[in-house]
Amino acid sequence: MFERSRHNTDTTDNNIYRTPVDMALLALRTLLLVAVLQISTANLVITADEQHTSDITCWTCPVKKNNDACNDWAPDVKCPLNNTVCKTTHILHKTTGESVSVIKQCAPPSECDLEAVGCTAIPNTDHMECISCCDKPYCNVAVPVNTTTAIKLSSYFSGASDLHPSQHIMTFTIVVVMGYLFTSVLNGQG
Repeated sequence: MFERSRHNTDTTDNNIYRTPVDMALLALRTLLLVAVLQISTANLVITADEQHTSDITCWTCPVKKNNDACNDWAPDVKCPLNNTVCKTTHILHKTTGESVSVIKQCAPPSECDLEAVGCTAIPNTDHMECISCCDKPYCNVAVPVNTTTAIKLSSYFSGASDLHPSQHIMTFTIVVVMGYLFTSVLNGQG
């Protein structure tokens, strides 16, 4: 009475049989999507320590006799959150240039305005204080010894800031997604 309908057994309509080029493009798109997912989720896992740190690591030390002593002492620890500038305070003898003390720290940008950077004489002493500020990881390896070097070491004010790593990841992600969409359109699948 009832005639059974026949299922279409022609598999070319179901895209099961593909050309080697189609398979290669599918594999490439799959790899690109996996890469995008891994990259875009890589920075989403935040540990308890990272929640309270910034993206910059500075040379840091309490009061030390000179720059070598400071850098030898300095732990390799990221700066606290909102302390996104490396501040170096160098006190030295005005005439001999000999270091009296060096302090390196992570600081908020408010402590490193243009008025803070440079060298000033310390009243009633033979010493001067030189301050430099920078905003790149480990940018404060050297100490300022005069106003010129204090300004030169202060990349914070150069205006030539590099892209943040997350901006590089975002740019890469956009390029990969655009490549995926382009190959989809070329193959008539998008």
